Amino acid sequence: MRQLFISFLPLIFLPACGGGFADITGSVAGEKISETVGFWGGPYVVFTSADVGCDDLSWVNDKYSLDTDELSTQKSFNALQFTYASSEVQDGKLTIAANNSPATGWFVMSDRGQANTYRSVTGNIDTTMDGDWLSGTFDVSFGEDGSMDGEFEIEKCINLKPRR
Repeated sequence: MRQLFISFLPLIFLPACGGGFADITGSVAGEKISETVGFWGGPYVVFTSADVGCDDLSWVNDKYSLDTDELSTQKSFNALQFTYASSEVQDGKLTIAANNSPATGWFVMSDRGQANTYRSVTGNIDTTMDGDWLSGTFDVSFGEDGSMDGEFEIEKCINLKPRR
């Protein structure tokens, strides 16, 4: 019996949301994203510096104002978010532009829900879907405020719903 318990012990301590990775370099307004957590779902790809789970993403929106926003969270974090114009994330390479773009990048700095937000001006995101996993690369510029680039492999979040 003891051997049976020991055999299942590693299963008890597996994290609720699987692995994945995101390697992001660069900064916006002097802020970086480190110790990154990432998810995708609906029209969103989201990376945060906070230790959050899929159920902690209620603050994610289609658009943010271009200065400050009040988010539905009490957490403090930096986030990089890509919002697709389509109802769901699309496979392949998309251009990011300031207006009428298939994808938009947002940098969000939350201080217990009070957020400073920045909108991308140029860039691209290139993704490949494999079941519940999304992998890819991106580079995004926020003009004079900075830029970021990176590569990732992240898990789907069922709480990030498709746009209707």
